[in-house]
Amino acid sequence: MTLSSGGFQNAKKENKFREYDISTQAVHTGTDYDEGTGAVRRPLHMANSYRLPDDLSEVNYSSTDLLMYSRNGNANQHWLEEKVAALYGEDDAIVLASGVGALHALFWTLLKSGDRVLYPKVSYMAVYRMFHELFNKKFGVETVMWI
Repeated sequence: MTLSSGGFQNAKKENKFREYDISTQAVHTGTDYDEGTGAVRRPLHMANSYRLPDDLSEVNYSSTDLLMYSRNGNANQHWLEEKVAALYGEDDAIVLASGVGALHALFWTLLKSGDRVLYPKVSYMAVYRMFHELFNKKFGVETVMWI
């Protein structure tokens, strides 16, 4: 994390262990010196909100690049994403707090009005509500419960 314009900016790092075995990557990727304290391992941050820039006129409140509130992401989440991406040999990864959060991210990205979704009758209640009440009734996505 780097301090930028009064707020902390998420700085994704290049995986310098990419050429090593996966076990070496699992141990070393995402572990770095903590810039604020000099600790050898990054600390667990329990903060739910962060210092904002002095000038808020250009802040994108939906961005995950600027740490401002844990709902948008936090240092721990970004470090875990860095490690997961490295272990899968990818440039980036997304870590979400729950399965329903992952479903929301996926379907908000892919669905549009007029689409049709089949979903199993045996589903978590939040999945039923997301499809039946939110996507179907509010956004015109046809949702069909399937046996």
